[in-house]
Amino acid sequence: MKFTPVQTSILKNFATINPSQFIYKDKFLTSNIESSVVAKFDTSVDFGEFDKIGIYDLPQFINILSTFGEDYDIVVKDNMLEIKSGNNKVNYILSNNILQERELDLSKLDSIFSIESDLSFDLTQDKIAIINRILSVMSDLKKVYIIYNHKSNTLHLSVEVEKEISMNSYVQELKDFKCKSKEDKKIMITKDDFILLMKDKDYKVSVSFGDKYAKVNLKSDSLAYVMAAKYAENEY
Repeated sequence: MKFTPVQTSILKNFATINPSQFIYKDKFLTSNIESSVVAKFDTSVDFGEFDKIGIYDLPQFINILSTFGEDYDIVVKDNMLEIKSGNNKVNYILSNNILQERELDLSKLDSIFSIESDLSFDLTQDKIAIINRILSVMSDLKKVYIIYNHKSNTLHLSVEVEKEISMNSYVQELKDFKCKSKEDKKIMITKDDFILLMKDKDYKVSVSFGDKYAKVNLKSDSLAYVMAAKYAENEY
């Protein structure tokens, strides 16, 4: 078996979230150490009799595959992968036992990725690109806010330094959205979490407003991220 270019691209992205993870035969699944970001990609991989493989150093594993381009074949064995390309062969030891204690509870996936939407809007790749450029060139900006004003019925994405827009900042108005809230909302996603999003995707965003945190679901076809967002008044 081999990974398709799309699957390889997703694995590269997931490696930036967590370098150690299981790859399942029907999905890619990962979360960062803080569990503020969980990501899932529904797909299909033929591991033969095995349901999953544990990779401890995913960036290293991807680099090994890239050495052979697309001309390779992987055979899954009990505790290792046999990666073949022509007369070349790499035996790559799996880390299933080491990663077992860190494995996400698969029984909770539906509750993690299914939310009752209080706010919904589209986040297109051009908007993501602008925000990422702003975050890159203005290093003092560390937080991405989703701001809903009930009185004016407006929604903005804002990149800021502190709670209020008083220093350097960037504001982007979103025209098409739906919001059930009867009060103002301002929630924060950290820069470190936001930049984990794949850049070449358009996302359907759903936000659920909880008591202490908001849950932000970003979905693009078979790819989905869930991010925990703090309310602005509870940041510190």
